Amino acid sequence: MFNKGYIKLLPILAAIAIFAGTVFAFALFSNVQGSLDSYTFPAINGNDAYTVPATAEVVGFTLRQGEEVAFHYHDAPSFVIVARGTLTEDDGCGHVVEWRAGSAFTEEPGHVHMVLNRGPGTVAVYFSDIYPADSSDAIFVDGPNCEAVSK
Repeated sequence: MFNKGYIKLLPILAAIAIFAGTVFAFALFSNVQGSLDSYTFPAINGNDAYTVPATAEVVGFTLRQGEEVAFHYHDAPSFVIVARGTLTEDDGCGHVVEWRAGSAFTEEPGHVHMVLNRGPGTVAVYFSDIYPADSSDAIFVDGPNCEAVSK
């Protein structure tokens, strides 16, 4: 029997893969979610702060060599741990960071980025985040606005 979280993710992942036009074949190996009655999301991307019911989750996934997760951002901070391999994070505006196994970092709300595995081997990542209950954990976009990033 499938976990309800996996079933909810399948159409979202399929739509993202089609929309992004990029490799989006990571393997999900864990997903635990819980509900919050109320969470206040910070003001980002010119929008005011707002309070709504939310979903909190912890997700584990792998990326094989050459795989990537397309440009996206999060509505609230995401906390990331690289468990195996080297994860490359690219903001599309010239800032590239390599996170090696054992590294942990925070993705700030509204920060547009993509992540990929330049290899060799497989990258395993765990992340935890909070997002509006009627939304998803990542908002996918065509790419960054580098003029806004440089200001």
